[in-house]
Amino acid sequence: MRFSALDGWRGLFAIFVVLGHFPAFLVLENGPTVVAGSVMVDMFFILSGFVIMVGYEERFAQGYDVRRFLLGRLGRIYPIHLALLLAFVLTEVVLAFVTEHMSINQRVPFTGDRSIWAIFTNLALIQSFNIHDTLTWNFPAWSLSTEWAAYLLFALAMLVRPGKTLPFAVFGAVFAAGVLYVATPRPMQATYDFGVFRSIYGFALGVIGYYIFRCIENRNLQTKVGRSTFTALEIVTVFLTFALPAITGPTRWQLFIPPFYMCAILLFAFQGGVVSSLLSTRFMVYLGTISLSIYVCHIFFMFRLVNVFEVLQKWTGMTFIEIIHFDGGSAKFLSLHPLVLYPLAVAFVAFIIVFSHFTRQFIEIPGGRWFRSLANRFPAQQVVDESQVQPVGGLTK
Repeated sequence: MRFSALDGWRGLFAIFVVLGHFPAFLVLENGPTVVAGSVMVDMFFILSGFVIMVGYEERFAQGYDVRRFLLGRLGRIYPIHLALLLAFVLTEVVLAFVTEHMSINQRVPFTGDRSIWAIFTNLALIQSFNIHDTLTWNFPAWSLSTEWAAYLLFALAMLVRPGKTLPFAVFGAVFAAGVLYVATPRPMQATYDFGVFRSIYGFALGVIGYYIFRCIENRNLQTKVGRSTFTALEIVTVFLTFALPAITGPTRWQLFIPPFYMCAILLFAFQGGVVSSLLSTRFMVYLGTISLSIYVCHIFFMFRLVNVFEVLQKWTGMTFIEIIHFDGGSAKFLSLHPLVLYPLAVAFVAFIIVFSHFTRQFIEIPGGRWFRSLANRFPAQQVVDESQVQPVGGLTK
């Protein structure tokens, strides 16, 4: 069974993340979705756990080598992460010289969230283990750091009890949720500090969701639900997916949202309604295929977009940038007329999609191939012929 709708779901969320990070107020100025919507990142963690289980549980039960798994996972996330980190570092060097003479840069280069030390923690994928007091460099990569931790824990579970992951997942979900509840009043906004527990929580829920999916499928319970019912459930689910973070706000109540997201993934995994059909279209599926590049690359170009308008502001004397203060911090936002701002946002999204197509072709795929060549040095230790294993639903995890 191919999970094309889940690929489309991933692509939709990647675009939503780009729009949510766009340096301007779009649609809802200071709305609760802007403040509380970061919980939607947890959908990626849950998807990851679900997809990894679909693709690897049987392999591990048949003796799949953990080292091969970890190198394959590292090859999935590291090449694009490394490329963007290098882009940020090189840009920091350039801006240190250029902006100093233009009186634009008010920050000492290689300090704060772009320190030398943070380069090494990002290289080691440990930047989100409560080492820093802020997000660093390419800040969406905090989730790659925490997802790598989830991969390590999954591999450890497979060493202890191959193919029997459910008890570990239940314990991981309960433990991680408990830590988040105690550690911070805003658990689903944790990133550089306790973000690793968000990842474990989501990944474990994805694993649990896989077992529920398999149980339903083995009993053919989904065949008893008509297409119209599936469609109605999908419409309600999409609405609640975006509404719940705004309803709960950035509070401990958001800990109950990831279990709902797990149910949403289960629903769309069966691909029984009209919404699933829309998410399974060729364009949406391809967005899911390049979603990692979209997610990792977009912040770099947002910063460069702000730099362009800073230069224009300096040259023209007009106001294009304003400083917005929120959550104890501040950020540079574009101060443009809506007739300019909205087309600019659409054009930016289109650019990121096109750029991500090329980064996947020339960075992700070759990088992943190199890591797989390293993995092939280890014995397969499995009954299944890997060449006969089909991609899991086209999902890009």
